[in-house]
Amino acid sequence: MRVNFGFLCDHFGHKDGKPSAEGIGLDAFCASKMPVRHPGFDAVISMRFGPEETGEKTVGLGVTDRDGTLITPARYEVINVKVSPGQTYQNKTLKITVAETEFLSFGDYQVVWLLEGLEVHNFPFRVLPENG
Repeated sequence: MRVNFGFLCDHFGHKDGKPSAEGIGLDAFCASKMPVRHPGFDAVISMRFGPEETGEKTVGLGVTDRDGTLITPARYEVINVKVSPGQTYQNKTLKITVAETEFLSFGDYQVVWLLEGLEVHNFPFRVLPENG
């Protein structure tokens, strides 16, 4: 498996059969005080699987603090990888919404993608003080 692309955004969906994202490149938000609960954003990843990787896969997403500790339970989805005869790979694009996450302090966090329990990609993410 290889990661084709990934990003954080305000909203991800499909329009006319094509991926569509609003607010792409999200990497921080500001808060006036702590703790703060963020209403939500979408994490998107596109992965390429080869013929030897067919079958069900568990993909997860978690948000960790600077020490790598999950600050909210990870969210999981199961995908089915099937490379069609004559093809050399299958791309899978997946969105998991990070909703109602509570951040206890200002600072650095990571949004971490997992495949079968192993980290395959991560995005740095910051919570900054307003006017700071």
